[in-house]
Amino acid sequence: MSRANRQLKKIIKAKTILSALLPARWIRFVKSMKAPDSIIYPHTKGGGMMGRGGEVYRTRPVCAYPKHAKYEGTGDINDAANFECVDLKK
Repeated sequence: MSRANRQLKKIIKAKTILSALLPARWIRFVKSMKAPDSIIYPHTKGGGMMGRGGEVYRTRPVCAYPKHAKYEGTGDINDAANFECVDLKK
């Protein structure tokens, strides 16, 4: 097997591993080079990051700068669906 073929196999393997580890929105960002408007971040019991540390008790949107998450005024305050990304100037 040539050196180029070995390198290609390593790249394909790395892409497969990254696809399994990274959320789909990040992969779409890398492929399209268009950042998402927000990413939902889960807060977990036990302090783990990205849903790996235990039960998720709260979700929040992380908004693209210069916007920030604002509670819409109704619904569960622990659910990201009840927040919207708004411009800081408004």
